[in-house]
Amino acid sequence: MPYEYDVFFSYKRDPESIFWHRRVRDLLRHWLTQSLGGSKARIFMDEDSIDTGDRWKAELINGLQHSKCLVPVWSPEYFHSKWCLSEWKAFRDRESLLQIEQGGLIVPIKYCDGEHFPPEAQDIQMHDFSEYTSPVPAFWDTRGAVELDGKIRSFAEQLAKKINCAPAFAPGWPAEQVMDVPVPPKISLANL
Repeated sequence: MPYEYDVFFSYKRDPESIFWHRRVRDLLRHWLTQSLGGSKARIFMDEDSIDTGDRWKAELINGLQHSKCLVPVWSPEYFHSKWCLSEWKAFRDRESLLQIEQGGLIVPIKYCDGEHFPPEAQDIQMHDFSEYTSPVPAFWDTRGAVELDGKIRSFAEQLAKKINCAPAFAPGWPAEQVMDVPVPPKISLANL
């Protein structure tokens, strides 16, 4: 069975920031499609890829196992979500299984902060969008939105290289066992 998605878009669901996340995903899909030579970029985002009546946990696991790369949108809240940590851990486990160094399959976006990220995250180069994060929909009618579009385009070019270098699909990539991991008091992947 081949990959179904190029990217698993991992983010902390929040009613204040959902519009921003959706718009970034849409622009990423556009620019990633260009960077992949016109092949429509396939992005797993929970609200797009899980329909009413679906078994959402099974669909998340399927999305993780059938995605080439993880694009986590890192914020302090991200690291307090057991689901977000599980998604990140699934790809860390895959990199470990494949003996891939950091920077292989996980291509993070910095939403804000960074000081409150666990050391494992702080050690990974992030694409910094923090200057352009706004929960206000009117942001998308500003010069900042135009600048963010340029950053997303650059990010998509780098992400396309990661996607093109992704290992061949293998059934059973790590995911199922990590979905029930509790959030530790001091967040660290070593504790997961």
